[in-house]
Amino acid sequence: MVYKENFIDPDQINDSIRLIQEMASEQGFSAILIGGVALQVYGSPKLTKDIDFALDRQINDPETLRKISAISFGGARYAAPNGAKIDLIVRSDEYEKLYEDAVKNSISSPAGIPIATPEHLAAMKLAAGREHDILALKWMIRQADLLDIKKARSIIYRFMGRYAQDRFDDTVDQATIEREMKRRRGRDPEEE
Repeated sequence: MVYKENFIDPDQINDSIRLIQEMASEQGFSAILIGGVALQVYGSPKLTKDIDFALDRQINDPETLRKISAISFGGARYAAPNGAKIDLIVRSDEYEKLYEDAVKNSISSPAGIPIATPEHLAAMKLAAGREHDILALKWMIRQADLLDIKKARSIIYRFMGRYAQDRFDDTVDQATIEREMKRRRGRDPEEE
């Protein structure tokens, strides 16, 4: 038998966000939404299997969450009472300053949830570098009025260096070419 993790549903997302916001308020830490759920807030149709938050500092294991495992680059994965997987991330690697800046410069979503800016989220997706992260980054690039490419390039250069900025530029070029090729074939680039 093959075990497959289920995608989380909107009720689990909303309950988990409220739970983390309450914890942050009670314990005095900042938590911003990042990852797949943040992309959903920005309009992505892709589903996700967990809810990711970047925190401004390490916290003690919350009583309301069951710790599943430590995250190698900083933070831990928890299970919420509703079954959702929640990653509370405090980077302790080469991307620590990027995440600190994302928390410091977060914005409020229409629902009032602190969330990483699209530009910081783009840098995080580039840093993660997995295939699904690069696909998410390309989706962000193709959205009209979502991502300020110049601002994203600046953030990437400041926190990740010239090589990463070049990788970002290549990804922008690829996303643009792919969009044009799909348009010429009469396909909606966002359906695939």
